[in-house]
Amino acid sequence: MYKSFDVCSICREDLLDYLTAEETKKIDDGQMQYIADKLSDALMDAYWLSLEVIIDDMYKDLIIK
Repeated sequence: MYKSFDVCSICREDLLDYLTAEETKKIDDGQMQYIADKLSDALMDAYWLSLEVIIDDMYKDLIIK
């Protein structure tokens, strides 16, 4: 019942729109974790609002079918 499902992840390739490949290679796992944590914090409000909307839509679809 409480199995986790991944929602979002980040990898060094995602940074290539903002950094050069050489700069990206210099980012260590600790720095990637920091970016992931900050991104997670920034997305939390949108996450809960989106989850509510998606659940509402899902139930509407189930009721209609």
